[in-house]
This record gives sequence, structure tokens and C-alpha cells, in this order.
Amino acid sequence: TVNELTKTVYTNPDPRSFITSLAPHVAMTAEHGDNKATAILDWAATELAELVARTADLVDGADGPIPLALGGGFLVRSHRLQEQLLEWLGKFKVECEPKLVTDPLEGCIRLADPQFAGSLVKWHDA
Repeated sequence: TVNELTKTVYTNPDPRSFITSLAPHVAMTAEHGDNKATAILDWAATELAELVARTADLVDGADGPIPLALGGGFLVRSHRLQEQLLEWLGKFKVECEPKLVTDPLEGCIRLADPQFAGSLVKWHDA
């Protein structure tokens, strides 16, 4: 029940990690056609797209599309989430160059020293 699930989540010592551990199950259920799981993924994509759109408003796009790294375990593994995110970005008129970043170390290297990051790792197309 909803009450049991709520109690399980919020009595857990680390509720955020517990909720995160449920994400692959939601994705798998959505892939099998469950409408509620699909709605959860679509909502998450919309929220991510709104965040990117707000951030893009702060970046000068005069030089063309903004680079957008798609990273994080769940986003990397969920093709539906990626597709919906990119669809919503199109609806929000955000011009971007999405790149799938499957290795967390890649992001660390890029953040640590952008000058050398391009020679150390390669971006993967989404």
C-alpha cells in the first residue's frame, strides 16, 4: 500500500538511496508497458528538461547549440528517459548537442581540467 511504501522509505536510514534503488525497477516496468511507470519516467524527463532549459537561459547561446552531457547511472541506462528528455528539450526550444557520458571518471576529468580533458577521453553520441 501507499502507507506501507511511505513508511518503508522514510524509516530507512538512507531514504534517498533507497528511492534511487527503485529507479531500475521503474524503468524495467515501463519497458514492459506499465502506464504508471512510463508516466514516472516521462515526468522525470520533463523535470530534467525544465532544469536544462532554465540553465540554458543563463548561457549565451550565440555560439550555437550548448553542449549537454547526459550522465548518471539511471539516465545512461534508460533509453526512454533519454528520448523523452531530448523531446522535451525540443519543445522548450533548447538547442543542444547531447553527449552520453557513460563513465563517471570522464566527467571528473572534464571538470578537473577542461584544457586536457579532450585528449584524455572521447564523448559518445546519445
